[in-house]
Amino acid sequence: AALAAFADIDGRLDGESNRQVVFTIPFAVGFEAIEKRLAIVMSNCPGADWMYGNVYDENQKPLSWWAALSLRNS
Repeated sequence: AALAAFADIDGRLDGESNRQVVFTIPFAVGFEAIEKRLAIVMSNCPGADWMYGNVYDENQKPLSWWAALSLRNS
């Protein structure tokens, strides 16, 4: 079910175990589209949580790599 939530935005399942799944989702779809789909998936998984794997540093500060990409693509 989780994979279907990301199919229309070219998300792909990179790995899974009995306790986690890892997706790669293109930046171009935007954080709002990603978070909207994650909210839907999480509503069907009580007690589950999600996180970005390359958006924040170890101190939870945004890495901001997307700012440069956004400027180049506009």
